[in-house]
Amino acid sequence: MPSNSVYDMVDPETEPTAREIAVATADAACRESSGYSRILYQTEWDLQLTALAKRYAQLQPQLEEVQAHETRIDEILAAHGA
Repeated sequence: MPSNSVYDMVDPETEPTAREIAVATADAACRESSGYSRILYQTEWDLQLTALAKRYAQLQPQLEEVQAHETRIDEILAAHGA
C-alpha cells in the first residue's frame, strides 16, 4: 500500500490516462493467466496459518475474550428482539 506521501501527490479528481488503464488491465490479466494471483493468495494463506499455529497459545486468551464479547452481544440483541 502506498504511503500517505504518495496520496498527497495525487489529485483524487484526476482520471487515469488511457495508458495507465491499459497497463493496469494488462498487469491484472497477466497476474491471473500466469497463476501469480492464485499462488500469492495461497502462499499468504499458508504463512498466516503457520503464524497462527506458532502463536496459538498466546492468541487463545484473546480468542476466548472475543468469543465472550460476541456471546454477550448476541444476548443483548436477543433481549431486544434483534
